[in-house]
Amino acid sequence: MASSDVAFLVLIASTGVTPSEQMMYAVERQLRLVGYGDDVVARALGLRRRFEDWINTTAPEPDEQLAAELSAATDEPWWPQAWLPPSLLDEQSRRLWIEEMDFDPRPVFAQVRVPTLLFYGQDDSWTPVEPSIAAWRAGRSDKTEIVVIPHAEHDLRLPDGSLAGDYPRILVDWLRRQAC
Repeated sequence: MASSDVAFLVLIASTGVTPSEQMMYAVERQLRLVGYGDDVVARALGLRRRFEDWINTTAPEPDEQLAAELSAATDEPWWPQAWLPPSLLDEQSRRLWIEEMDFDPRPVFAQVRVPTLLFYGQDDSWTPVEPSIAAWRAGRSDKTEIVVIPHAEHDLRLPDGSLAGDYPRILVDWLRRQAC
């Protein structure tokens, strides 16, 4: 149910793809940022794809090979960047995974009727920026303003760790326009 109490939205790194798609992007970027090459990236993403395929199979049978691969991968130095469970999930956990990871934000974005200011960091390593922007633009009115901060990460911080200077200036200017 929409609230009439919301006058506007200001969002940072609003992901416009399913969490499953977002995590495929993030796992690849995180692995590359810490220095892993194509072989490790391919192995981690392949394991994520196989796990997601198994999760989304109707009434899946236990996959002993996948279970063994997950277990073995927990000993790999790259495992923390894979963001996978160390074993197959039971039925309840599987349903919860599907509910969370297959959520599509685009229908929600299409229902937003208030002015919206979106900030993205150009170098975001967690959220795929272009598909997220496309999701917001699809079916939206001119009430959406999108700002991509050059050289900024997911949290709008620059490589030196400082908050992007454009962010507060743009935010304050936009808020002033909303008050008029």
